[in-house]
Amino acid sequence: MRKNILYFMSCLLVASCGGKNFTVNQVENHAYLLIKGESKKEQLIIDSNSPIILGVDTKEYKLDDGIKASKLQIEEGTHTIKVLRNGNIIIQRNIYVTPGNTFEVNL
Repeated sequence: MRKNILYFMSCLLVASCGGKNFTVNQVENHAYLLIKGESKKEQLIIDSNSPIILGVDTKEYKLDDGIKASKLQIEEGTHTIKVLRNGNIIIQRNIYVTPGNTFEVNL
């Protein structure tokens, strides 16, 4: 009986050593800017481009935790973002994004 158990354990050991494990990492080619929070028609300016009206020029959706958000695709690299409410700058950040990453901004 003891020989059978040892034989069985040896077979399991040999069989388990023959497997291969492959991992494939996929990275998106785009970077994103995620604006979280209830939009009140704020203006978003990325670098020195034309203003984007949040909630009008962007599609808003709810995240799993119920917070509203807008997600914008941006080019990878360094950017300056400004969010204006009633003509006043409420957020100004210099950011750097790489492909496959999302930079979050809370209103």
